[in-house]
Amino acid sequence: KLNYIKILTNSISGNIFLCIIIWLLGFSVIGLPIILFMYFSKVFSIGFTFASLIINYKIKGLLFSIFYLIPYGLLIILAFTLLMNYAVNLSIKLFSNIIKKNSLNFKKIISKYLIIILIVNIIIIIASLFESFFIPFIFKIITLIWK
Repeated sequence: KLNYIKILTNSISGNIFLCIIIWLLGFSVIGLPIILFMYFSKVFSIGFTFASLIINYKIKGLLFSIFYLIPYGLLIILAFTLLMNYAVNLSIKLFSNIIKKNSLNFKKIISKYLIIILIVNIIIIIASLFESFFIPFIFKIITLIWK
């Protein structure tokens, strides 16, 4: 028996926490290398999971990877790529404006950045719903067929 609600809350809370950290780090120049490290570690872990499933479980691992990691991983990578892109651009824009001593229209930047975080959170919720409800069902079917 799986606790689907617990899986959902763990997935949403972990991914949204990472999003909020990246989003907040986008407001600082110092956050730029941290944002890049967090993004690449997230993408690396998804890729590593994909490769290790295939290496360890052969065809069964390939099926699990196709049904789990490709849809879920693509949605998560899309969300984090979108957020990371805007966070890095904001950090670079802040850095260049500090150097050039220019002013910024922070109201416009914040409104656009809030829309991005909202879109990313919606994508994360969709991916988490997929991970917590659809994936266990697919895994049960694959394991029943594979026996």
